[in-house]
Amino acid sequence: MRLLLVVLLGLGTGACVKSELALPDDPLSQAATCSAVRALELRQGGSETPSFEGFTEILHFAMIAAAADDVQVDLRRLVTVTQRAPDVMAEIQDKAWPTLIEPCNAAFPQSQRNPAPLQPDPYEAGMTCFAMADFVAKTAVDYPDAQRRAAAISGQALAAAQPVLQRRARSDAEAERIVAGYAARAFKAGRPAAFLAQCGRRFPPPPAAQPEAADED
Repeated sequence: MRLLLVVLLGLGTGACVKSELALPDDPLSQAATCSAVRALELRQGGSETPSFEGFTEILHFAMIAAAADDVQVDLRRLVTVTQRAPDVMAEIQDKAWPTLIEPCNAAFPQSQRNPAPLQPDPYEAGMTCFAMADFVAKTAVDYPDAQRRAAAISGQALAAAQPVLQRRARSDAEAERIVAGYAARAFKAGRPAAFLAQCGRRFPPPPAAQPEAADED
């Protein structure tokens, strides 16, 4: 994800606004376009380097596209979106990209809403939070504090879910399939940073991980 972030935020917004744009029909191209538009919005707001929350907002479109069937996460789709986004940004930065903001909000409503409260059941909440936090821990390489905190949350969440998971998964492959299903639902639940903040409150990291968390919640 580092290449996506560097390329997207490194491009200028341009000064010449031209004809109105429309979203493409292909779902993956839509996600790449909206990822580029969100990066341009952040840069226009003066964010040379986005916050961790901004990073998750840019990446969220790829996450939603990867979880299109609500059953499993297809990482190939996620990679396709993140690879296309910089090219799209270069193409639209000197055009009327702000006209795409509302179409993107409509096409990806999950990017505009906060997630619902976590389920009371420790297994359900633990699996969902583990799936999200583990993904963030593996992708937020430019945000080491957030990355460490996500890793700590994932460990706490998995510990809560593990007794039931061990009964339901007969193999490592089956456990991975179950986690991927929870990831698909978590990716589409709402804003990733808000979701992770909920998980941090439900499954707080050990004290050693708390100082890095101060600015993330």
